[in-house]
Amino acid sequence: MKKILYKDGIFLDNDKVIYFYDALYLLEKGEIDVYNEKGEKLDINYFLRDKKINLYYYFYKYFKEKGYIVGTGLKFGGVF
Repeated sequence: MKKILYKDGIFLDNDKVIYFYDALYLLEKGEIDVYNEKGEKLDINYFLRDKKINLYYYFYKYFKEKGYIVGTGLKFGGVF
């Protein structure tokens, strides 16, 4: 299982940043383990407590499982 650091709202894999919703998806599927700076293991429910993140993740997961490639959308001022 790959260990990922969650620091300052960002998922880090060594030197690389992982897109927030990609990391949540991998976490839910059990492909990664996420730890905070103190070394505490975080689960998917830690992040989904926030209503906005929960809503966005619902749509991200829906489109991901339909086979779409879901990007950040930052260039256009959106979430996806």
